[in-house]
Amino acid sequence: ETLQATINPSDATDDKTLTWKSEDENIAKVDGNGKVTGVGTGTTNITVITSNRKSAACKVTVVRQTPSVNYSTHVQDIGWQGYVKDGSTAGTTGQSKRLEAIRIKLSNNTSYKGTLQYQTHIQDIGWQGWKMNDDTSGTSGQSKRLEAIRIKLTDELAENYDIYYRVHAQEFGWLGWAKNGESAGTAGYSYRLEAIEVKLVEKGGKAPGSTQDAYRQRYVSYQTHVQDIGWQGIKYDGEEAGTSGQSKRLEAINISLSNPLYSGSIEYQTHVQDIGWQGWKANGQMAGTSGQSKRLEAIRIKLTGEMAKQYDIYYRVHSQEFGWLGWAKNGESAGTEGYSYRLEAIQIQLVKKGSSAPGST
Repeated sequence: ETLQATINPSDATDDKTLTWKSEDENIAKVDGNGKVTGVGTGTTNITVITSNRKSAACKVTVVRQTPSVNYSTHVQDIGWQGYVKDGSTAGTTGQSKRLEAIRIKLSNNTSYKGTLQYQTHIQDIGWQGWKMNDDTSGTSGQSKRLEAIRIKLTDELAENYDIYYRVHAQEFGWLGWAKNGESAGTAGYSYRLEAIEVKLVEKGGKAPGSTQDAYRQRYVSYQTHVQDIGWQGIKYDGEEAGTSGQSKRLEAINISLSNPLYSGSIEYQTHVQDIGWQGWKANGQMAGTSGQSKRLEAIRIKLTGEMAKQYDIYYRVHSQEFGWLGWAKNGESAGTEGYSYRLEAIQIQLVKKGSSAPGST
């Protein structure tokens, strides 16, 4: 704001030079033209003084502006929608339309230094680099779905506010609220984002809703070759691969990590009828045999690198005559030796290092 002062009478012959002064420059400063700049919150007096020492004062109150977050999404078959703000829904629900891109910006933010930054995980591309200042994150004209998003604040903004956001994901609906750079959405499912809500909350304030289950990720995928069936579909994260109650042998398996968060690999070896323990396989290679009618009898699975430091790999098998055996982990043997019994099914699951096993060991 710029303050103005008028000298009366207007035809006075005195020097009309004016001097401006702030009583507290920690709250507001004033330049020689009366322009006031807020420095900190509070109230102070701005005084104008004439050449003959006449003066007048004005009380100035400085308050922090509350920033607002504005965002627009590019939606399948619709294109760019209008901007919404502060927790309103952008996108669609109940229409099965994918989000393809997003723009986010702040308004009313003259009080704090810093920026709002965001990045999206895109079909066939993965995580793009960070964007800011209303730049487009995602794609346009490529028919590629957004699958996840991260949003964060920097500098003084991050010191004074938390940024919360949640997404509406295909099959799952509304997920929980993520904040401050956490991932929101899915990984490994090939599911589209359909809508998003974004909200600023004063630092340490209450989240807009539940923060549980903001990001769903598939960690490990596996596929088994079954007697009389061949290769079955891919299973994930503790799902049963193979058969039970049909007396059909597992003959081969491949195992992979889905979207690993850390460096490292998954390795596995199988004990095969008439062969014994094969060498270690890794990252989707086939362990076992195909076309030889040989049963798997046991298996070992382990992680390597940083993945092994961050996670335990658990697995259990359904064995002929015994049914489901207990959970083995981190390279231990699961199954039987010396019985000539077939494996019939398997479950595999990643667990955070040191966390509880999925069941009895």
